[in-house]
This record gives sequence, C-alpha cells and structure tokens, in this order.
Amino acid sequence: STLLREGEGLDSERVLDLEPGQLCAVRGHGAGKRLNVELLPELGQWGWLTAATKSGEVLVVHASEQQLLALRRQQHPPETVMVTVAPATGGGAWVELFVLDSLTFAGLKESLAASLGRPAVLQRGRFVQRKGAASFAGIRDEEFLGDRRDFLYMGTDLTSQR
Repeated sequence: STLLREGEGLDSERVLDLEPGQLCAVRGHGAGKRLNVELLPELGQWGWLTAATKSGEVLVVHASEQQLLALRRQQHPPETVMVTVAPATGGGAWVELFVLDSLTFAGLKESLAASLGRPAVLQRGRFVQRKGAASFAGIRDEEFLGDRRDFLYMGTDLTSQR
C-alpha cells in the first residue's frame, strides 16, 4: 500500500492509506517520484503519493483497459445512442447508427461494417479527426467513443451494400 497525503511534501497531513488496486487519475507530477492524484471512482478525493520507493519498488502502475472499462461501466451504465459517421473528405453518404456509448472505435467500425454490409470497412476503414484545414489524424481503435457522437471516416465508401 501507499500513503495519500494532503500536500506534495512528505511532512504534509496524511489523508489515507491506499489499498493495492485502488484506481486513481494522475493530475500532476511533483518533485522526484511524487504524483498528484484524484481517486476513482470517488471523484473529488485528491492528494499526493509516491510512485516508487527509494529502493525502486513500484507502488503505482497504469490501469489495464479492462479495469478502466469496468470503472466506466460502474460510473455510467452503457446507453444506446445515435451516432453519425460522415466521409472525412466531404461529399458522399453519411450514416446514422444506434450503438452503445461504451464502445471503442473498433466496436464502432464493426457496427458500421455490419450495418453497411461492407466487410472492407474492417480492413481499410479508419476514423479520423481534423487537424488544420486539409489534414487529418487517425483515432486509435482502442479509444472509447466517450461523449462524442459525430465522426469522420475514411478508407471505404459509406453506401450500403444491402
């Protein structure tokens, strides 16, 4: 376990002892191995902790995707939402889909391929975001949709084969 303190200094007030497996979001980095964190899922509980001991024993590790997904579901049960997928380069058909808001972009791609009857979406399609007037940056398949509902897509035609 590690100790959560009120301030960055090791002489600051003790807040609580964290148990192994406690999830937290890093909000800032202090001197040395000190991290400013917010405990999850109890948002609003802040403090400072040490990421590793002087001897090198690691006290803080990155959460797995499964842990983050479980936390997301605990805080916000999945809901069916309508999303819009439009060609990134303009023109052409756009598609509206009903999907769970807990999906990753890989899951959205699967739903899009099934809805259109276009398996090529899985191999050649990708979601992007606009970066400047005429360029785009890809969105990783493992990223969650979150609160976003409108998406830009490139790689295949968005017309239905059904």
